[in-house]
Amino acid sequence: MKFIGLSCAFGCAAVPVLGASENLLDNPGFEDLGDTSSWNENNWASLDADFLRDPVNPHSGSYSQKVTLKKVEGVSDLQFAQDVDLNPGDLVQVRFWSRGFSNSAPVSLQIRRKGHPYRQYFSAEFTATEAWSEHLFNVTMPSNFDAGDELVLLFSLGDETSIWLDDVSLSRISPQSDAPAFPGNPLRNDSFEVGIDGWVATFREAGGIAKASYGDENNISTSLDSVFQEEAPDGSRVMTFKVRDDCSVAITSGFFPLRYGHPVEVGFWMKTSVPGLAVEAALGGGTFPNMVWDKYMAKSDDKAWRYYRFTATPKPNAHGTYVLQFYTRVPGRYEIDQVTVMDAESTVSVDDLAPMEAGFEDVEDGDPAHIYHLEDQAAFRLNVLNRDGMELTARVIDLWDNVLAEFSVTDFESNGLIEQTVLSMPTTRLGGFKCSVYANGESEALAEVLYVVLPRLAAVADVEDSFFGGHAKLTPYNLHIAEKMGYRWLRLYPPLVTQWMAVEPEPGEWNFDTRGAARAHDMGFQLMAGFSSTPEWAAGVSPKLAARSRWWSSWPPAKWSDWQTYVKKTQEAFGPYIQTWEVWNEPDGKFLQVPGSQEKPVVYLDLLRTASEALSDVREQIQLIAGAVVTLHRPFTRDVLNLDAGQYIDAYSFHYYGGYVGERSPDETADLEEIEHIRSFKNRDGKPLNIWVTEAGVKAPSWLDTMHIAQKRQTTIAGYAHTLVRSAIFFKAVGAKRFFHYEGFANPSGSISYRRETAIVDVDGIPQPSVAAFAAMVYFLEGAEPLEFEIISLGEAEPRIAQFERGARKVSALWSRTPVGIQNLPELDLSRWDAFDLMGNPIEEIENIVLSLSPVYLVEKSQP
Repeated sequence: MKFIGLSCAFGCAAVPVLGASENLLDNPGFEDLGDTSSWNENNWASLDADFLRDPVNPHSGSYSQKVTLKKVEGVSDLQFAQDVDLNPGDLVQVRFWSRGFSNSAPVSLQIRRKGHPYRQYFSAEFTATEAWSEHLFNVTMPSNFDAGDELVLLFSLGDETSIWLDDVSLSRISPQSDAPAFPGNPLRNDSFEVGIDGWVATFREAGGIAKASYGDENNISTSLDSVFQEEAPDGSRVMTFKVRDDCSVAITSGFFPLRYGHPVEVGFWMKTSVPGLAVEAALGGGTFPNMVWDKYMAKSDDKAWRYYRFTATPKPNAHGTYVLQFYTRVPGRYEIDQVTVMDAESTVSVDDLAPMEAGFEDVEDGDPAHIYHLEDQAAFRLNVLNRDGMELTARVIDLWDNVLAEFSVTDFESNGLIEQTVLSMPTTRLGGFKCSVYANGESEALAEVLYVVLPRLAAVADVEDSFFGGHAKLTPYNLHIAEKMGYRWLRLYPPLVTQWMAVEPEPGEWNFDTRGAARAHDMGFQLMAGFSSTPEWAAGVSPKLAARSRWWSSWPPAKWSDWQTYVKKTQEAFGPYIQTWEVWNEPDGKFLQVPGSQEKPVVYLDLLRTASEALSDVREQIQLIAGAVVTLHRPFTRDVLNLDAGQYIDAYSFHYYGGYVGERSPDETADLEEIEHIRSFKNRDGKPLNIWVTEAGVKAPSWLDTMHIAQKRQTTIAGYAHTLVRSAIFFKAVGAKRFFHYEGFANPSGSISYRRETAIVDVDGIPQPSVAAFAAMVYFLEGAEPLEFEIISLGEAEPRIAQFERGARKVSALWSRTPVGIQNLPELDLSRWDAFDLMGNPIEEIENIVLSLSPVYLVEKSQP
């Protein structure tokens, strides 16, 4: 389970401080200076760091623990840990005090396995404040780990900062919360009268990687809907969805508060298209991958509406909130209505409460992904239930929380039980925006809708070549977003349609699905796919080890002839659409496993050599890319290139994630020395190896407050947008050939709320502001040639200037971690330039610009 925060954000009480048992930690206040065995100062990556028992300003006693990370290198972290003795199913409370520096990156707190594979059983993040502050997390240890596993409680720093810790405790807690019973039904939009607002669904395959592309294709027209039904058990609308062959669906609510340890009654109405269809209903707490569930199977006996009820007991978690899920992989049509989760001890009936609810729905002819251009008509229908004359206000904000518009919501029309009105959104500025509706005087939004306003880019088919790429599933909805935001290249990882496990799950049983690749190719996208992932039957290890093969962790083949057959047949099947191929994914990490008797660089060289041989008949038409490494800081890249791998390849690729923690950019964390070292090698044509950045990104938080998602905030909405842009600009400025953002997968019905699966698309399937920032970057830098990347020293500030030439004009992007006025930059004649912000909006008073982490674009004015 992963949790953040001490209390939930929508009116529930803070996590109760229960009667704690004895502290399971030794030296919790760091008073025993002679104790060198309890706390482990783990600087595993040999970073520039310090550990100190500090006598200055402790929270209590004479000392606190200071942990300082002075210099970040790659994606390494600094750890401070203690072994702990816990059992499966234990209920525990982690409690401690911290202080640090404001505006620093969050610190990670984990309970995890001490050794490989370092599985996390609890993960949270907290942010330091200048004053001492207390943090408290209730945890349910999962039941599916061995009681003999060695565990550690671990604090982890991934950014350059200092953190002080004091009075750390780990204690077992009582099995029941002492909070009062929660009154009524905490579920939002429990009867779907205002649409599906508050509910999201993931439609996907059923049957593993070999069925994944078929699931995507089968679900293109599948959606989660709220429809009028005369026989609705409650109100006038019901939720409906269809499950297609070889597919599944998981539907989840937003999070809501409950007391742990006290039974709740979960109930819902369901109707199915044919008898015998089944849905698994589950109440869960936590976030992926360690959810704790109470599950119930509801099976229909006929085609009539039937009521289903089960009792569940919520388990403890840090934020005291839970989610309800419906899951099924049985084909058919389903309808659900009046979903309730009631505390068994509550004296309030669901019928006694009639709260006001609101939700947005799309209007006819609106863009399905809420993507618009300047001055377009952007409108959404607002549905309100039980308004009873209450006055409502709408507020539109940008990613920095600046208010773009605020207005009263009026002119409602009645439509049965609900009132409706259409709200027009401002499209006078470029960027990403959120419209929230409030009941007057309330601080919590009743409903929210996201939309973006982008510059008009050339159609992807009209672009001959480009630096800009990304990852997107090959469905029409995803390709629509990808084209509008400026992806020109797509790396198919996922979709995993060319992986060996997908195309030959059993010997000689070939499974090529080229529909998505053909669709993207016909639109004009350039595609890069991968040769990777050995199926179990072909792995060159014992059957026991081979059985552990997964697409993210597999072995080299037993027979190189099998690998060559796979490469040749896959290229032949996808050849009309794909001419660029990458060999394996992140072979320096867990994706490539090798037996202990073999050396990984040598095995990888064999993968490259035999793939190149398999493609000999078409090698002149194929780009073969090696690398795809997690990081250049490992010796793997140098080892592979020193084996003369360049003779088989056209370019070398790597992945970049380091700067997204702490909102850093690659000029601070990427290793330019390693990049130049790669360029010192020659490719198969005898030219210096080109550099491709084939993954860069990290999960962004949800912008939807009404979903109440407990989030691991590695960055903010604005932080993700400007960090993504700074990263791409930097790599373009230093001469990288391609840049692929990771990731951009979307479904019109969203994604399950306890698993943030996308970085630029929110949990409801709608693009975030980072899409607008990416589009603006493409608008200014498409086709531009790099000139120089410069770091200027101005006292404490070190502004960055990335300079490009586009046709006859120069274009620059400028930013600074420490704010500094642009007029302080030397030899910059401001009269020569037009200025634009991160989203592409013109800045009128260029001399008043203060450079920050959000890049500013300067475009040279045309000369008379």
